[in-house]
Amino acid sequence: SQDAVERISFHLSHIVTVNAEAVRQHLISRSIPPKKIHLVYNGVDAERFSLPFTKASILGFPKGARLVTLVAN
Repeated sequence: SQDAVERISFHLSHIVTVNAEAVRQHLISRSIPPKKIHLVYNGVDAERFSLPFTKASILGFPKGARLVTLVAN
């Protein structure tokens, strides 16, 4: 079952990365040691990934437009 696979995977893992405190708390409730769980919030450094105005205008976005994207699987 998925539960068994997760228990084995978490036990063998050195680090388990989660993206929310709720997930961290859920794993702790499943007896995953808190020291194994690393919380990394979703987010993007807007300065690092800023789109120059010239390229934004090619895509049809007005100057100063704020864009919101979602990348998921």
